[in-house]
Amino acid sequence: MEINVVFYRVDQPDAMWLDKLIAWWTAPFSCKFNSAWRYGYSHVEIYIRERGKMYSVSPRDNKVRTIKVNRLSNHWKASKAIQVTDAKEFRDSCNKYLGAKYDYLGILGFVVPAIKDSSSRYFCSELCITVLQDIGQLPKSIDASRYSPNDLASLLGVLDYE
Repeated sequence: MEINVVFYRVDQPDAMWLDKLIAWWTAPFSCKFNSAWRYGYSHVEIYIRERGKMYSVSPRDNKVRTIKVNRLSNHWKASKAIQVTDAKEFRDSCNKYLGAKYDYLGILGFVVPAIKDSSSRYFCSELCITVLQDIGQLPKSIDASRYSPNDLASLLGVLDYE
């Protein structure tokens, strides 16, 4: 089974102001005062191509969920394909988080380190990293609660501010 980690691009004409604020806030300092931050991302999901599903959590849904999609629109930038060797392990990992609530306070944790992360709530990049750690695609030493969508995109080689 192949999956991709997909990132919501804020350089789209219909990107909401909140998406742009998230991308600006989590961009490196050197990118905040030129237009480079616009190449960043505000949201991330796991895309299961063969099933036509996206898996994540967002404030719009307020819980971890899957949604059906026919194909990715140009609003998304995909990582390189990730080979999942154990499909059951991947499904089990995803299923154990389904229904978990969105972590509104936790999103501030990648900006203000003093904020303690909830162990039962998630924000999008934290959830995606946690699943990738569960299936052995990322090291457990990564503190998922401190990674924004832009940080995860950099980690996976998807983000380039130039």
